[in-house]
Amino acid sequence: MLKVKDIVECCECLNVPLSEQDILKPTPQTVQRVYEMFLEYFVGVTKEQFSQPNFEVLQMLDYPEMHTESLSFISFFKVLNEFMYEAGIKDFSLKDILQPEPKRFKMILSYIINFAKFREEHAVIYEEITERANQLSKERDELSAVTRDLKAKVDGIKLQREQEEPAVLNAEKKNQALVEKMVQLRNEQGVLSEKYTKAKAEKVRLSDKLHENQENLMSLKQEINRLRGRIVSSPEKLMQAIQDFHDKIAEEKNSLNLNEKKSRELQIKLEGLNSLQVQLDSCLNVFGNCENILNRENESKTKLNDLKDAIYKQQQILREFDVKKQQMERMLNNAEEKLNRLRIQQESKKENIQSKLKSLQEEYNQIKLENQKVKNKINHYNNEIESHNNKVKHYYVIERFNF
Repeated sequence: MLKVKDIVECCECLNVPLSEQDILKPTPQTVQRVYEMFLEYFVGVTKEQFSQPNFEVLQMLDYPEMHTESLSFISFFKVLNEFMYEAGIKDFSLKDILQPEPKRFKMILSYIINFAKFREEHAVIYEEITERANQLSKERDELSAVTRDLKAKVDGIKLQREQEEPAVLNAEKKNQALVEKMVQLRNEQGVLSEKYTKAKAEKVRLSDKLHENQENLMSLKQEINRLRGRIVSSPEKLMQAIQDFHDKIAEEKNSLNLNEKKSRELQIKLEGLNSLQVQLDSCLNVFGNCENILNRENESKTKLNDLKDAIYKQQQILREFDVKKQQMERMLNNAEEKLNRLRIQQESKKENIQSKLKSLQEEYNQIKLENQKVKNKINHYNNEIESHNNKVKHYYVIERFNF
């Protein structure tokens, strides 16, 4: 138990003004004021907070305005009792507030001051561990929020993919049909182009031949006209030769007309092929759009995989934070256990000291009692000696008078 002077000095350091007279002659008002200031210092609960009524409890009472002060005092005592238990005072009661005793009040203040010293010695480690645990918990909450956002994005991509999958499958089927038709049309276009080229070459050849025959015919006509004056015999043969030559020219013209007809037919087919080429280009554009859709789907798959990887990494980080948090919690529990062990050791030491003090007090009382007995005996002997001296003096006076 601390001395009164030491208690006053320590209370001043804790911003709790207290005089020696307050300790030696405590009153309920002084004790409650001191305990309220201790609660504000250690627990962080002010007097005004105790004064705030509990509306749920007040609603259950018939006359709540009559019980407001009582409820505030009960709340104050509940928190104070928990604090006293933590400080090592297991038998704290209402009597310590309403009927305080100097010795008991001094003992309680000693416990609280020792608790404050103990707390101050170990507060740094405890606060560091608590701050680190709070930081890890905050980071874990942030990572959980990021993970929830990523999962929401993944679910959105999956839903979009499921919605677009029928259209993608339909587009793939159309693309396959268009590709097959495009290959077929390209083959037909190649065959027709080859036929058209051959017909065009044949037309040129026949045109050249017709032109050549016409030139030959003109030459022959000129030659005939020139020779007509000279050749008079066998006009039938000459006419027959001319007729044969005309027939040959007519045959060449018919052949040329047939080739021109074939050329026109090939031209019509070529125009049809060009129209098919336009349709084919349109199909290719559709195919390109389908490829874009497939590319977007592939990009979505890539993003989905990236998001899955990110979620996996975030989950790994969360697991690491959980491990760190568990480690910090174990460290915190170990620190609390260490604090409890130290508190128990301190209580044991206090109990031993109190036991020794009690024993010494008993010895002191015994010695004091024995001293008192000795003093009483001495006083008794002194009284007897004084009485004897008085008697001697009396006899001496009488003897002297007789003499």
